[in-house]
Amino acid sequence: MGIQFESAEIDAEEPIVWALQTAMTEHGRGDTAPTGETNGSDARHYIRAGIPTVVFGPGRIEQAHFPEESIEWPSVLEAGATVPRCRDRVFEPGRAIVISKIYTFDCVSSDNC
Repeated sequence: MGIQFESAEIDAEEPIVWALQTAMTEHGRGDTAPTGETNGSDARHYIRAGIPTVVFGPGRIEQAHFPEESIEWPSVLEAGATVPRCRDRVFEPGRAIVISKIYTFDCVSSDNC
């Protein structure tokens, strides 16, 4: 049988989705369409709290959490280069990003973002 987790989903139009897609494209990834996965993650807790959340990282979930699991190092490097680019898109100077339904950050310079 296995452990069951509640599902979670955000709107594909959320700014965090755009930011990650943009970062992936800038890093040479062609397929940036959001996809659903059948696995458990803490993202569901953030989403339930009103914080739009994406799950992104190296490798495929099918390769994880098994005896002698492994991941190819280039995948780690690619994810490691993509995440800061995503952050930079979210907090671009002059870009107002709604982080939740309550809070908005307005970046006017990289010093306060």
